[in-house]
Amino acid sequence: MATLYESQEAQDSRLALWRQVGDESIPLPELLALRSTPPDRPLLFYLEAHALCRYLRGLGGPEEWRRFLDAFADAEFEAALRTVYGVESVADLERAFRAWRG
Repeated sequence: MATLYESQEAQDSRLALWRQVGDESIPLPELLALRSTPPDRPLLFYLEAHALCRYLRGLGGPEEWRRFLDAFADAEFEAALRTVYGVESVADLERAFRAWRG
């Protein structure tokens, strides 16, 4: 999440690198369950996590992003996702997120 406060150029570079890794990805349910960086794919983890945060922030802007973070602190990820962004499930989010990847 901290990478969202880097320069726009740094964020864009990170996103471009994520898009270049092609079909390689960590499924969202697995990514959301991780509590530490997986030792076998740390770069992919950081790129994927950055891209997901950037995607969510872009769904509604900074105010919705803050509301989502507050809601997530008080509830499950999926409940916060539904409440703030109107996305019904992690599966729905994953489909939209992967399509956004291009």
